[in-house]
Amino acid sequence: MMKAKHNDAQHDILPDDLQALFNSNKKAYRHYQAFPGSSRRIILKWIAAARTPAARRQRIELTVALATENIKAHH
Repeated sequence: MMKAKHNDAQHDILPDDLQALFNSNKKAYRHYQAFPGSSRRIILKWIAAARTPAARRQRIELTVALATENIKAHH
């Protein structure tokens, strides 16, 4: 699993593990892409700041689940 870096978050680069879940949920990805850039960066920084792999996985799953409903995670 590739760990996201804060620098990647600033440049709106999706980590591989988040992209993999978005690949299996196109609706969530469409909604996520429609979020303002500042919101996407907040979400990516929040994911990158997870201290354990389990917390990171949980944040990614929550991000995709909420994006499916067009809700921004960690706002």
